Amino acid sequence: MKPKVLIVEDDMMMRTVFELYIEQCGFELIGVAADVETTMQILSANIVDIVLIDIHLKQENEGLELSKIIEKKYNLPIIFISADPNENIIEKAINNNVFGFLHKPIHKNNLKSTIFFALYKHKLLKKQKNAAKS
Repeated sequence: MKPKVLIVEDDMMMRTVFELYIEQCGFELIGVAADVETTMQILSANIVDIVLIDIHLKQENEGLELSKIIEKKYNLPIIFISADPNENIIEKAINNNVFGFLHKPIHKNNLKSTIFFALYKHKLLKKQKNAAKS
């Protein structure tokens, strides 16, 4: 079964590139959102396996805040995307318990391997949590 991907990116050109790459990599594109409200609507209406989020949406750290909401409500793996070379951004991403980080411009093979890695790691962590509860 193809992993189901949601893209959260406010730059139209980047969204188009991500859509193309997602399909070329053999993943299923569930939706594309440019803001928090649309993201939450897509998540509530669809089964999603992983979310790609641009750290800087309309506001400075809106993607970071959105990731916290998604993790708390949906427990999905998140991969952050950013063109910002600032090391503080990477530190913030790490502290948000994300499963991957990609710098723009994105290369298709890096995207594909990062998605597979994030899905595998998330699945492994879920198994560990479930085993600890037993």
